[in-house]
Amino acid sequence: MSAQYWLAAHAYVCRTARHVIFLDLRHDAYHGLAASDAATLAGQIAGFDTITRGIESSGREPEALLKDLLAAGLLVGDPRAGKPASQADTTVPTTALIEGYARADAPIRVRDLIRFVIAVVRARWQLRFRSLESVARRVEWRRLAHPPNHKTPGRESIRTLVSVYRRLRPLLLTANQHCLLDSLALCEFLAAHRYYPAWIFGVVGEPFAAHCWLQDQHVVVDDLPSNVRSYAPILIL
Repeated sequence: MSAQYWLAAHAYVCRTARHVIFLDLRHDAYHGLAASDAATLAGQIAGFDTITRGIESSGREPEALLKDLLAAGLLVGDPRAGKPASQADTTVPTTALIEGYARADAPIRVRDLIRFVIAVVRARWQLRFRSLESVARRVEWRRLAHPPNHKTPGRESIRTLVSVYRRLRPLLLTANQHCLLDSLALCEFLAAHRYYPAWIFGVVGEPFAAHCWLQDQHVVVDDLPSNVRSYAPILIL
């Protein structure tokens, strides 16, 4: 059976243990299907046969499931306006850039403080006045436009920068600040120093939880591998 629907350009999908989760980047919203229900759509949505491989179908009629996904704007009927569903793939995180909270010996210069304030203000402004899709595209474009080169800071310099950010963080961000703002602010701070790690969004299905973090190959920049490995990547920028 040939596919009748494609994933919308602003939608992303991944499979967890018991669910298939959709991210609507345009509306900053998540939608979920039981994995067995998703398996009934394998022949209907391009790429879903790979996403749901090995899952037994629930046997439900696909029409109601498709109706909900179409109503949410996650699917399109024109392949030119969409894409096949695919699972995000990234290097398994094995190493933390910094073990612990911060390096106490990291020097804080006046220009670091200025760049930190600008980064947090810019991140807050973007998340308040722009769509997450627009914010994400900007981060993705910037990283792709700046591949690593001789001007990219070395690992020790990056470790010092992240430590400086963590020491300054309590000035403008609370301890329980949402990871979206925190990781975007750090992304902006590091970009001012010509360092552009990947921004990864991940989910778990039961109970549902979402998280985002920065990662450079196998190195987690702003978290611990043990904290992020339980999340299935759904979007990598």
